[in-house]
Amino acid sequence: MTKPIAPDVVRHLQSVGDPALAPDGSRLAFVHSRLDPETLQSRSCIRLLALNEPLPEPAAAAAAIPDFTNAPRDSLPRFAPDGKTIAFLRGPESGPKQLWLMAVAGGEPRQLTHQPGGVIDFAWSPDSRRLAYVADENPAAAAAAAATAS
Repeated sequence: MTKPIAPDVVRHLQSVGDPALAPDGSRLAFVHSRLDPETLQSRSCIRLLALNEPLPEPAAAAAAIPDFTNAPRDSLPRFAPDGKTIAFLRGPESGPKQLWLMAVAGGEPRQLTHQPGGVIDFAWSPDSRRLAYVADENPAAAAAAAATAS
């Protein structure tokens, strides 16, 4: 019979996902997920790995690749076709995720959407000037909001 996973092991679990390659192939954006050891809440941030530099040793990789974003629920990074900006989804501890933008060079992210049901997916236009997104919308709530605004 196998042993159950010890709670201490769970506190240190990490995973990566949602890889996105920069258009010029120089960087890889990905989501780094882990559990907060204090609260056992899931946390996910976006990290950028420069592919033209030596890769860190596997044992040191988690510390060697800095966080690009720092909110508790960032996911789905996608480079703009010009490679200057990354769009991603960000959500609060609980609630719907919204579409955000951040310059690859760094700085503060900027929220683009305020959809009540949240953004599910998105895509860049080929010229990097526009984003199309899919949002979950409640038709009854939308009608009520439109009636209130009139």
